[in-house]
Amino acid sequence: MSTMGNRKIKPLVLTTAVLLIAGVVLYRGINSQGNRNTPNTNVANATSNYCAQADTTRSTSSLSSQETQGKPRLHKHFLKNTELPVSEVARRDDAILLANAVILTSSGIELEIPEYLRAGEDPGAFIIQSKGKIGPEFRKLIEGVGGHIEAYVPNNAFLVRISADCAKQLLVNPQVGVVIPYHPWFKLAPDLLARAVENKPLVGGRQLKVGVFGDLAGQVQQAFERLDVVVLGVERSPFGPVFQVRIPPDALVSVASLPGVHWVEPVRPRAPANDLVRTRLGVAETPTTLTNYVVDGIELNGSGVLVAVVDSGVDASHPDLSGRVVGVSPSALLDRVGHGTHVAGIIAGSGEHSPTNVPGSEPGANFRGVAYRANLFSILGWGWGWNSFDDGQLQEMVARTNALISNNSWYYAGARSYDLAAACYDAAVRDALPQVPGSQPLVFVFSAGDMGSGNHNGLSGVPDSILSPATAKNVITVGALEQPREIEVELPSGEGVTNKISFVSSSDSETEVAWYSSRGNVGYWWEGEFGRFKPDVVAPGSWVVSTRSTQWDEEAYYNPSFQQVNLIEMVQLPVGTVYYDGLFIPSNAIEVQIYLVTNRLSRGVIPRLPICAKVGSWPLNVTNDCTWSGEGSVIIPVDQAAQGQDLYFAVYNNTSETLNFDVVTVVTRSSGLSDKSLALKALNDQIGPLYRFESGTSMAAAAVSGMLALMQQYFQTNGITVSPALMKALLINGARSLGRPYDLAVSNTINFQGWGLVNLKTVIRPGLANLFPGKNKPEASSIWVFDQDPKDRALATGDKWTINVAVAPEAQQEPLRITLVWTDPPGHPAVGVKLVNDLDLVVTNVDIPDNPVVYVG
Repeated sequence: MSTMGNRKIKPLVLTTAVLLIAGVVLYRGINSQGNRNTPNTNVANATSNYCAQADTTRSTSSLSSQETQGKPRLHKHFLKNTELPVSEVARRDDAILLANAVILTSSGIELEIPEYLRAGEDPGAFIIQSKGKIGPEFRKLIEGVGGHIEAYVPNNAFLVRISADCAKQLLVNPQVGVVIPYHPWFKLAPDLLARAVENKPLVGGRQLKVGVFGDLAGQVQQAFERLDVVVLGVERSPFGPVFQVRIPPDALVSVASLPGVHWVEPVRPRAPANDLVRTRLGVAETPTTLTNYVVDGIELNGSGVLVAVVDSGVDASHPDLSGRVVGVSPSALLDRVGHGTHVAGIIAGSGEHSPTNVPGSEPGANFRGVAYRANLFSILGWGWGWNSFDDGQLQEMVARTNALISNNSWYYAGARSYDLAAACYDAAVRDALPQVPGSQPLVFVFSAGDMGSGNHNGLSGVPDSILSPATAKNVITVGALEQPREIEVELPSGEGVTNKISFVSSSDSETEVAWYSSRGNVGYWWEGEFGRFKPDVVAPGSWVVSTRSTQWDEEAYYNPSFQQVNLIEMVQLPVGTVYYDGLFIPSNAIEVQIYLVTNRLSRGVIPRLPICAKVGSWPLNVTNDCTWSGEGSVIIPVDQAAQGQDLYFAVYNNTSETLNFDVVTVVTRSSGLSDKSLALKALNDQIGPLYRFESGTSMAAAAVSGMLALMQQYFQTNGITVSPALMKALLINGARSLGRPYDLAVSNTINFQGWGLVNLKTVIRPGLANLFPGKNKPEASSIWVFDQDPKDRALATGDKWTINVAVAPEAQQEPLRITLVWTDPPGHPAVGVKLVNDLDLVVTNVDIPDNPVVYVG
């Protein structure tokens, strides 16, 4: 095993059917223990229901290029200074791998960066590469000349905040390979880089996230004032504070050129990732069974476990959840969107009011949640309006309770990359309260996203379509499966004619990945030739029946709307004058909003100016000739009489100074009720009023969170504390491939299922608790687990840790599954390969030393 840059810890799991599992946490600050050996570990025979499926060794060629739509996603402005393939360069010690460039430092050829995107004489930060593997001496060398190491840069380099003079001193040191200025070109997210290169101004709201070096935050804020950049908020990241800002259309390059700035990316809204489940996960024997899986005398039902639900709120008054939901605020106990309540029911619904006559379910089926006695902590993460809290706040609110599992059935819209949010969650898995002494680890479950664009046969689709924060390394990323319900709906269309609406293609299998489920791998081609392995696992996500919020806005759900936004820029309004403008109200409009925002000429916050609006003619008086009015903004509900008419509005400057601002108009338009929407409404009305159908990776993530709650209950009852890495390792080790046409090969061009479908019975086995320190450890077992231990399992670069396993003769015809999971430090969004510690898992048969069989992963 080897590490890149940092000393770390590790956890391990061995299981048979035969299996070995390791949960490993690797982080800086642990003393190296050198090479280690453990006593022989006997692996006993396992029963057949723990066997891996036999088709998992199928060649990757069976997933042909015709079944995928993805190509290597090196964006068009990506730079490199070599003709060698990126996949070859990425393995070289003298390569520097960035999100926007690859540099072969031995080539002697400079990148062709335009002058306006190059660093100045003293850029504030440099990329400093070692001449070999990074060790403690290289760190000491940098810190000895006043350098501050900010992030690891593959390969064998650091992003270092250091003056130009001190950087020059390092150039002459034999340990140092190259010193490269941290150019603005490297700091921009690829979609922003395209605008900078093509000299296109920013459009829309122009809101960005700007990551800055911590001790330079004050200087950056002063520079923002000079550039007319408006700060809207501040949040934390593993690399320092992140400012959410609104910038002038032409200020992007100026912001990226600030020495205190290390990364710039767009602000994105959070969006939802939209009976049979318990049985499919091995939690209950049949859909009608009321009790869950019993192991070592414990019924695993979630009793005594608190799960955090970051969503649109949870209807705490729902009878299947009543008395078991607490919220971070009163608004978190309501749910107009309906998404959070459905997710909550999958995790912990009691099923006491289960509906009858549900398509695809047998009579008497129960719609209990996976952990039907667990409690829930509701946090309003998104919903009506913008993101309620930043990522750091969401993490801290969970960590300050006794919840260890956080379900996140959402993603950042359009964020198909490893960004600041992904890095933030990678850090929080190890410590969600970085300002509090000691580590506060959490298990974060994320839906993979619903951007897979596959077909209804479970194939095709877009690789690298997983959305942040599910792109993070340490979180558990969940894809979705279909469920076999064979759903068809007959809708009357008038005059005795009936239309048959079929959903059979999306509800005809339990072993097909849903068409919408986002596919991996992430960083396809860039984080290795086939990307970084994701999703982690899959679970049922289509046509899931769960709890229905009593506050659910059905009209908004069945008749979704879209928004048409217009920005009127650079309005200058002298004292006592009125600005007039207007817009056309389309026939399908349902609402119009008008509000004022700052621009680069504004002096601070815009006063709440009177706004007056009316249909058909100009307002003659802004105080008494208005159909609608407001201060600073106005919301206009559009009725049938206003549709198809012109809307006129006026803004009056009633202050004592000339004001500069932009005007934003937002027209919300209805998409109209489709036949499929009407059919879905009929289905939900049939099983209502307390339940409804929903589909998405959101539902799959909730099922996995419920299963993790059962795992936590088992360990909690046995007085055992396990790391997030070991929880993830157990989950992966117990998962099984869906079978053909899928496999577990890591070199596929598209990853549908991750490590397969989770199953509680292959995760929590009888006697598992006895394998932990302080318990009556048996001489032989079908599973062995090794959790993190900084005293005994710390690794530095070049170290290895060895386990000797003796497989009993009666078990030698069974699969041996070895799972190694470690908590990796956050990667910086500006680098290419996001993995910081690169551990190799080597398995060999030592019984035949002259001709061993060696597996390297």
